[in-house]
Amino acid sequence: MAPPVSFTKATLSYPIFAADFDPYNRGYLLVGGGGGESKTGVPNKITLLDCSSRATLSVAAEIDLSRDEDSVTSLAALASKDGLIALAGINSSTTERKAGRNQHLKSFEVTYPKERKTVEKEKDDGADADGAITKLGRSELFKRDSRTTPETYQRLLRLSPAQKRERGSKRIGAIATGLAAQSESEVVVFDATVSTPGSSDIITRIPLEGKLEAADLDIASPEAGSFSLAYVTDYDVYEQSIEYDFNTKKSEIIPKNPRRVHSIPFPDVFETAKDRATYRSLRFLTPQNILLLENKPRRKGAELHILHLYPTGPAMTLLRKTLPSRIDQAIGLDVCILDADNTENRQVVVAVASRDRSVDVFTLEYTRSTDTFGGFKHFTTLRDVHPQGITKICFSPFHSPTRPPPPPETGPDGQPISIPQSTQHPPPQYIRLASVSLGNTVVVDTFALSPLHPEARNSRYVLSHPRDAKRQRNIYI
Repeated sequence: MAPPVSFTKATLSYPIFAADFDPYNRGYLLVGGGGGESKTGVPNKITLLDCSSRATLSVAAEIDLSRDEDSVTSLAALASKDGLIALAGINSSTTERKAGRNQHLKSFEVTYPKERKTVEKEKDDGADADGAITKLGRSELFKRDSRTTPETYQRLLRLSPAQKRERGSKRIGAIATGLAAQSESEVVVFDATVSTPGSSDIITRIPLEGKLEAADLDIASPEAGSFSLAYVTDYDVYEQSIEYDFNTKKSEIIPKNPRRVHSIPFPDVFETAKDRATYRSLRFLTPQNILLLENKPRRKGAELHILHLYPTGPAMTLLRKTLPSRIDQAIGLDVCILDADNTENRQVVVAVASRDRSVDVFTLEYTRSTDTFGGFKHFTTLRDVHPQGITKICFSPFHSPTRPPPPPETGPDGQPISIPQSTQHPPPQYIRLASVSLGNTVVVDTFALSPLHPEARNSRYVLSHPRDAKRQRNIYI
């Protein structure tokens, strides 16, 4: 029987291509998309959704974008005091691009509503809350040359993970081109501490030789000022370490050019390039371990791989998981890394979206002492999530909740005090998985977490308890 999962759904007025949660999990989801530069009447918009309730998904703010420009193709959120700074990939108009100008990176200020709406209040007035999305600026970070075509766009946008640190969390970002048919594709890494990153905020450029394009990218941050960038092309995985001083804007790139750490083998001599598998997506599990999503050739299935990175040399494959046979092709991947205990062990939640509009959820147990992972444990399958194809999935980040101070062990009379177990833990904890589609729909699935050791005050949280996997295995046997 599938575990209980609550979900909410909203239908907007445009196809949705991008989504990102508030980086500190304050209960808001940002989505964007549209009909692009066309006369179809389909608008281009960015919408802020309030997903704090497991029962409703309501619009908190929305902005209508120009129909003379492209739709939103990528989206990322930076936290601010009163809301978010949204960075979006939106191509300039065809006229401007043909003239050699394409301010593809747009920024917006997102102001949260002063108070959240309840279901009853929404029924009473029917009006949107007083949240707002306003334009901030635009810039061009990609290198422009005579071979750049008007079709080139900002395919990918990814920020380093937000961390809860005493001195705050400064982040970097990376963008990558798409459809750069004649000119070289590139990945551009930039300082994301400003509202509208410009050319002076570029940390490094990574040109991709030939007609290669980045299919996906991700950034890990093992410590403040230290980052690891990984990206995949159709057949190769690359990694580059970056040391960056946000005050002096000086960087150290190690090595000078990205190193190729893994490749998909060439097909046999009697096979064609169509018989070679391709990479679709990747995510960091730890700064030394990467999760890869690979599609088999000719839509014959998909696999998950875990790679372990070494300081030099090729990566090693630690685990391989063949996805269910009903999945002929996977289209998206995301992970949610849960909090660790005092031994730095933790659980990772993995979601894979497929061409059949389903989402499969797995869990992984990570052991820090050996730097290894247990096998993939299937948690649930969400079927027919959307009426049309899924374009993006993303998890809300999970930050370890603040624990209450330890209660006194004895009372005024010196006698031991019995503390109810329910008062030793924070309120119930959840993670959310958002998926968006070409059919204008947004679905947010909510998963309840539980303490691994309910009797321990500082227990880490898990989605799937290891004892449940043992029980299922014993029942199967």
